[in-house]
Amino acid sequence: MSHLNAERTATMGVIRNSQPSTPNVPSGGAGKPQPWEHVEELPSTISVGDAGVQGARFTADVDLCELDEHQRPGSIWPARTALLSRSNLVILSRRMSFVGRWLLVAVHLIDDTPTPLMGRVTQCDYYADSLYKIVIELVRLSPGDAAHRWAQGRDRR
Repeated sequence: MSHLNAERTATMGVIRNSQPSTPNVPSGGAGKPQPWEHVEELPSTISVGDAGVQGARFTADVDLCELDEHQRPGSIWPARTALLSRSNLVILSRRMSFVGRWLLVAVHLIDDTPTPLMGRVTQCDYYADSLYKIVIELVRLSPGDAAHRWAQGRDRR
């Protein structure tokens, strides 16, 4: 037991180190998430130069749907906003939309009912990581119209 006295001491069958122990850190490092911890998020970093429109950075979860030729809403898909200006909204989406199509957008803010927006697609290009950059030109909505009723149906509470 003399060889253990320098670094360890035995007390009632328990071996204790004289130096403080370090916590077990996975081989990937402390800052790197494990595969089971990885939650996929859509990147929302896009510059004004990439978008081709002026605007302020605006990140929010949105629900999108295209209007058909009879102005009826189609299927709904999630996306993320990137830039917002007075007349344009830039969206990053896994699904593309054709130029000239009308989109309904329900913007989900914290603890609030969704805010409806509507606009015509002016650009839709592949951006990165299987995302499409969709630029829509916003149109004015009147309170109580069909877009407001559609957005209220998208409430996530």
